[in-house]
Amino acid sequence: MILQRLLSIIAGLLTTGVVTDTAGPTTASTRVANPDATLTGRVGLRATAVTSSCSFNANTGVVTGTATISNGRVTVGGVATSTLAANPPPNTTITVPGVATVILNRQTTAGDGTLTVTAIYVNLLRSTQTLAIGTSVCNAANLAPVPILPGKSLELTLGGLGLLLFGGLGYRASRRRKLETAA
Repeated sequence: MILQRLLSIIAGLLTTGVVTDTAGPTTASTRVANPDATLTGRVGLRATAVTSSCSFNANTGVVTGTATISNGRVTVGGVATSTLAANPPPNTTITVPGVATVILNRQTTAGDGTLTVTAIYVNLLRSTQTLAIGTSVCNAANLAPVPILPGKSLELTLGGLGLLLFGGLGYRASRRRKLETAA
């Protein structure tokens, strides 16, 4: 399944271009074009594109994730002061002094094995506000076929066989009657 949104705007905090989310039985990904976040009146965070993805390997039972950041930078007064790594290792932390803690390729695993990958996660200092850009979520998948009505397959099978048996007996009886009346 692919979902696209043309433009995201959170007044005064975040603007983006096209956001594309994709999900399948064992994978998920998101791509955010042109994220531009205002962290304070003078400090911002920008990139050309941000992506995150995760996948479940059915053979190993392992869930993995990754993130990429294209032309990412922190700006002060519109001037780039630091560059964000293009392929950061999981949970790469950058401190913007007095403003925020930025985590690149933030990966967290829940108790049930669900992996959440966020390309850029911002925690504003002296605030409870956080900003997550480009989040994908995957968990261990059970890829075994599921019966249409779980727990009812035996009853449905026996009922279907019974209908076939009675239908066959009825057909045979009607055919025998037709042959006897024709003779």
